[in-house]
Amino acid sequence: MNDYWCIPSKDDADFVTRMGDVPDIYELPYDPMYPVVYMYENHHVSIHEHRTAVGCAMEIKYLFFVMFPDVKKIILIINNLNTHKTTSLYKAFPPAEARRLIKHLEIHYTPKHGSWPDIGEIELNVITRQCLSRKIVRIENLNCELYAWKEKRNHNTSKIQ
Repeated sequence: MNDYWCIPSKDDADFVTRMGDVPDIYELPYDPMYPVVYMYENHHVSIHEHRTAVGCAMEIKYLFFVMFPDVKKIILIINNLNTHKTTSLYKAFPPAEARRLIKHLEIHYTPKHGSWPDIGEIELNVITRQCLSRKIVRIENLNCELYAWKEKRNHNTSKIQ
C-alpha cells in the first residue's frame, strides 16, 4: 500500500489544514439552526445515473427544502469530487437562487489523498453489504431497494459504533 494515501507528507499543508478542520466541525455542540451534515452519512438515498454538478446541486437543494427547511445555515462536510463545488449550484439554478443557497451554506472539505475513516465510508460499506451485493438491473428497482433499506435503517435508528 502506498503511504501517500494514508499519511500526509510534512509539506502537505492542505491535508493538515483539512485534517484539523473536519474533526473540529464534528465536535461542535448540536445547534438545530446550524446543523452539521456530512453528505454521505445522512440516512437519505437518491439515485442519479451519473455523478454530475446538477445532481450535486439538487442534493444540496433537497437538504435545504426537505431535510432542514427552517435553518439559518447548513454546515456541510463533503469530499473533494469536482462536482462538489458551489459552482454546481450555478449550473443547476438561476444565479439568484444559487446565490441564496450559497449564503446559507458553509462547506468544509475532507482531506485529499487521505484514508478518511469516517462514518460516511462505513455507511457506504453497510449499504453495499446489506442492499447492493447483488445485480440490480433497472434504476427503478434500485430506487425501491434503497428506499426500503433507508426506511429500515431509519426506523431502527441504526448507529455506527
